[in-house]
Amino acid sequence: MYGSDKDTFIRRYEFSNPSVVQFSSDIARFEEEINNVQKIETITNINFVNLDCGLLKTALIAHCREWKSKFQQLLKQMAVFEFKELSEFFLTNAENVVKIPQSLDELGDSVDLWKRLDSEKAHMHGKIEPIIERFKVLQSYEVAIDED
Repeated sequence: MYGSDKDTFIRRYEFSNPSVVQFSSDIARFEEEINNVQKIETITNINFVNLDCGLLKTALIAHCREWKSKFQQLLKQMAVFEFKELSEFFLTNAENVVKIPQSLDELGDSVDLWKRLDSEKAHMHGKIEPIIERFKVLQSYEVAIDED
């Protein structure tokens, strides 16, 4: 039951397209909670009763780690997808830009492509920095990323 609630929340969170700062803040919040829970004494003595909260402490830490992991994996998934999408855009258009036209129609298409790419230059450049920032956050939390 709880796993599906977390997955539902993560899907809504992804749909909201959170900023890198929001991701970093949410991951840091769970990291802080893990540290706070670890500092709590496991056994508390109340009058003549020893209260052992070890299992509760373990469950809280596991819960926070799971949330932290879900946020990190979503950030990774989004960063890798955006990187691949941008790479594919550059590769496809780089091939088309350097292709030598064989006819006037192809020359016209090449000129149109060049104009379109030139007009989209600022927009594409604006996409690069957020991707880099996502990977920096992932690196700061030592999230493994596949080479490919």
